[in-house]
Amino acid sequence: MERNIYETQPNANSNELHCEQNWQPTMQAFNTLTLLCLTFIMGTSALVQDEQTQKVESATAQQTAAQQADAKPVPVKIAEAHATDIRKLLQANQELDRRYDRLVQGFTSLKKQVPGIKPEFWGEFEPLFDREKLGDELTQIYGKHFTHGEVKDILAFFESPTGKKFLAVGKTVLSESNTTTNEFGRSIGEKIGKKLDAAGFKR
Repeated sequence: MERNIYETQPNANSNELHCEQNWQPTMQAFNTLTLLCLTFIMGTSALVQDEQTQKVESATAQQTAAQQADAKPVPVKIAEAHATDIRKLLQANQELDRRYDRLVQGFTSLKKQVPGIKPEFWGEFEPLFDREKLGDELTQIYGKHFTHGEVKDILAFFESPTGKKFLAVGKTVLSESNTTTNEFGRSIGEKIGKKLDAAGFKR
C-alpha cells in the first residue's frame, strides 16, 4: 500500500535525522502541489481573460457592423451639368430601367407569395417605388466614381452604333458566356476526378 506522505506516524524511537527524512518528501510534495495549484489558477485566469476579450471584441465588431449598416451614405456634391449627363448615361445604358424593373418584379413576386392580403395593404408601399428617387441614388454613385469627362466618354460609347449593339446583344453574350464558363469548369473537374480515381483516391 502506498504510504500517505502527509501522515507522520509517532515513533518513540525516532531520532532527529529520522524525522527530517520523513519531513523532506512531505515538503517536496507540498511544494509540488502548490506549484500545480498556482499553474492551474494562472491558466484558468488567462483562459477567462481570453474568453472575456473575445466576447468584448465580438460585441465591438457587431456594434460596428450595426452602425455601418445604419449609417447613410453622405451625398456627393455633383455639378448640375455632371448630374445631367449621368442621367443621360443611366438612360443610355439602361441601368435605371433594369434596376427599377427588378424592384417592381420583386414586389410583384412578393404579393403572389403572400395571397389573401388586401390591396390596400400593398398600396401603402407602392409610392416607395419611386423611379426618380432611385435615379438620384444611382446618380450619386456614378458621380462619386466617375468624373464629368469620364461620364461623357462612357455616354458617347453607349450612344454610338457599337454601344447600342453592345446593349442589344449584351444579354445573349452574357448567357452564352456563363454557359461556356460552366462547361469549361465541368470539363476540368471531370479530368481531375478521373485522375483521382486512377490514383486510388476515394471520393
